Amino acid sequence: MFRKIRWLALSILVLPSLAAAQVTLDDIRNMPVNSWLQVPGTNLSAVDPCPTHDCAWTGVEGITGIHSYSGAVLDTKRNRYVCFGGGHDAYYGNEVYAFAIDELKWYRLTDPSDPIVKFTEKYADGNPTSRHTYNGLAYITHADRMMALGGSGAGGGCGCALTWTFDFGRNQWFDMQPAGPLPAPECDDLMAYDPVGKKIWWAEGHISGGTERWGLYSYDFDRNAWTHVDPDNGYTRQIAVVDPKRRLLVIVGGDGYGGQYWVIAYDLASADVKASRQVWTTTGATGLISDYYKGLEYDPVADKYVGIGGNGTVYALDPDTKVWTSCTPAGTKPDMSWLAGIYGLWRYVPSVNAYIFETHAKRDVSFYKFTAGGGTALEQSSMQAPAQRIIAQPNPFRTSITLRTQGSGPASVYDLKGRLVARLNPDKGAYQWRPSGMTPGIYVVKIRFNGTILSEKILLAR
Repeated sequence: MFRKIRWLALSILVLPSLAAAQVTLDDIRNMPVNSWLQVPGTNLSAVDPCPTHDCAWTGVEGITGIHSYSGAVLDTKRNRYVCFGGGHDAYYGNEVYAFAIDELKWYRLTDPSDPIVKFTEKYADGNPTSRHTYNGLAYITHADRMMALGGSGAGGGCGCALTWTFDFGRNQWFDMQPAGPLPAPECDDLMAYDPVGKKIWWAEGHISGGTERWGLYSYDFDRNAWTHVDPDNGYTRQIAVVDPKRRLLVIVGGDGYGGQYWVIAYDLASADVKASRQVWTTTGATGLISDYYKGLEYDPVADKYVGIGGNGTVYALDPDTKVWTSCTPAGTKPDMSWLAGIYGLWRYVPSVNAYIFETHAKRDVSFYKFTAGGGTALEQSSMQAPAQRIIAQPNPFRTSITLRTQGSGPASVYDLKGRLVARLNPDKGAYQWRPSGMTPGIYVVKIRFNGTILSEKILLAR
């Protein structure tokens, strides 16, 4: 009883870490492009509930196990980087941690369940077991909850199958007990949230004893129901990003066993998401695709998918040209030697227009700057998709392309020098362009809608 009272008191106090020295938010906003900046005094161990490492939940690694094969989410409402992990024999504590970006401080939002019971996904106090989360974490923006599904729970073994959400307003976990065909997760799953459709997208493909429940699923929080969208394609050892501008779910990686690696896109605006599946042929610095230790985010300022590999190289994919670029940042690179997967530990922070990254609970938080700019309200709002956009399929294209939007006026096609090359009229809500004799390259389509001009880049391939 004494221990329970003591932990309740700690939960109410919610201990902050020591203040970060020397580095300010303005320093992060004003970082040079393609550079790292570490924030001294910001390792998560400052709020360790068992600094002596002799508690029942310490496991093999202690608090450092929080990042073992685990990720994080960005709580955009409070501007916090939130971590939940542990699991297997690395760390049994199931507490949730948050790094307040505006304060540059760590907080412990919850305390470890007591007692810890191995090989049990749900404890008597209603909380989930700790787990290697892999890519199985996401922030449901409109519901203000973190979602967790899958991974390897405390004690060992994959297959955490309950659908969990963490209510940030109440600092409380909920076992959602959803309807619909439930996923059968093991490990190496992926998860991403679509802020336009307000759905979670989850996939994996490493199911013991059969493949009938593998593939791509969607979860509707408002209905509390799963839908099995694409049972024909499995995904494991991969990472996903939602592009809210183009309404795409983009999956990067491969099986890690047969040497097959790819970039796959689903059109989330399609009436048949499964049928919209495309395998992209990408060129350039493609090293991130086969990198096991990768993180990936959509960057609304650069309008690219920006990721990091296990050696610290930063990669960017232009979704219009399908070309990867890579760069080696200046500054002090985070200590990558401790990595057991990056997953969602790499997150874009709109308020400072930079990426946050922590590799180890006893290493300081780092920020990476990809594009110039200090983070503005406009950049933050660009994380949400526009109310309307032009849907172009297929893109890139070779002979013809179909354009759809709610606009009804003529569409204008321009080359990159701003010259008008075509004017298209809608037919049953769609525009068709079949260029003849045009030079391959990028073109821009513009359509007037509700007093604004919608635009979309399209690529005429060779």
